[in-house]
Amino acid sequence: MTPTRTPTPTPTPTPTPTRTPMPTPMPTPTPIPVMRSVSGSCPPKWSGSNTTASPPPRSASQTAC
Repeated sequence: MTPTRTPTPTPTPTPTPTRTPMPTPMPTPTPIPVMRSVSGSCPPKWSGSNTTASPPPRSASQTAC
């Protein structure tokens, strides 16, 4: 009588470590054309179609030229 072989225990599959998704790099903000020339210099004069139109409101930090 052949001895009944003990079945080899199926190895528990090692759980594949869930890879943390690479954080999507923040898209470089496209420079919005502001009514302002190079930083440090005075903002350009308001060039609107209507010359009597008031210039766009500037931030308080900007010194009016």
